[in-house]
Amino acid sequence: MGLPEVVRGLIGLFSRELPAEEVASRPAIVFAPHPDDETLIAGGAIAMKRARGTPVTVVYMTDGSASKLKVDDVVALRRREAIAACAALGVDEADIVFLDFPDGDLEASSGAAAESVFRLLTDRAGFELYAPFRDDGHPDHEATTRAVLSACEQTGQSWRLHEAPIWFWYRYPVVASPELGLKGRIEDFRDLLKGLFPTRMARIDARAWRERKQAALGAHRSQMTREHGLEEPALPEIARGRWLACLLASPELYRRSLVGGAVSAGSDACQ
Repeated sequence: MGLPEVVRGLIGLFSRELPAEEVASRPAIVFAPHPDDETLIAGGAIAMKRARGTPVTVVYMTDGSASKLKVDDVVALRRREAIAACAALGVDEADIVFLDFPDGDLEASSGAAAESVFRLLTDRAGFELYAPFRDDGHPDHEATTRAVLSACEQTGQSWRLHEAPIWFWYRYPVVASPELGLKGRIEDFRDLLKGLFPTRMARIDARAWRERKQAALGAHRSQMTREHGLEEPALPEIARGRWLACLLASPELYRRSLVGGAVSAGSDACQ
């Protein structure tokens, strides 16, 4: 077992496990910045809920168009892959929402994105929310969660938000860049611990759903392989596979908090 596995194991050890019955029975909305993020954010939680028949809505914030592929219609391909991935997790096409904001610049549409999320929330009172870390380290990921937080505030209601680390893991010791140096590694490790330990993390035991998650991620062939001429590294190639392995490991980890207009000061902690 390497240092990345040890660190992730310690984080899991000091987190609070959410009861499977609680997870499975609560309807949810999953806000994915791009097609493939639905699985990375909450693949196990989605599969667990849908196996129980619990409603899940998957919302894709951007159109995936920034992916460098050698195909005529990148958006159409990534939409087909998203539908197939959701099917692997048990989500019907009728429960998928494509907002189609431009990939790579969601922040430029922040007002419209928040308004779109607000409209989705209005008829889904009581749904749990899943999104990336608000400080995940990727502009579209952070803009997604800002839009969710803004929309929750507008509703005047409280919402239970689960924030998942995605690109947040892209730092030492999960990723060890040769040019990072000792000082850089220390700073990366410090930032990792600061981001994960200020509030007690919550965890979902997703071991029983690993095959479903892998099938869902495999549906995103344009991102998992070079079949469609992908010019950047495929997901399994990033950090020699260590980043993706970290994301697919169990348990699924979240910052869990109550957010929205009806939340009093000091409520932003693991509930």
